[in-house]
Amino acid sequence: MLELPEEPDQAEAPLTCVRCQGVLPAPGREAYTCARVHLILARGFCACRPAR
Repeated sequence: MLELPEEPDQAEAPLTCVRCQGVLPAPGREAYTCARVHLILARGFCACRPAR
C-alpha cells in the first residue's frame, strides 16, 4: 500500500472514501497537492458519491 505524508493543512479532512478507498473530490484547486494526485493515480476517484 502506498503511504504518502499528509500535508499539515489537509490533516483534518479525509482524502479517501471509507467504502471504496477512492480519493474524494477536493474542495478547491489548491487542495490538489502532489500527495493527492499520487493517490488519485493509484486508487482513482471515489465511485460512491454522485458527481456534482
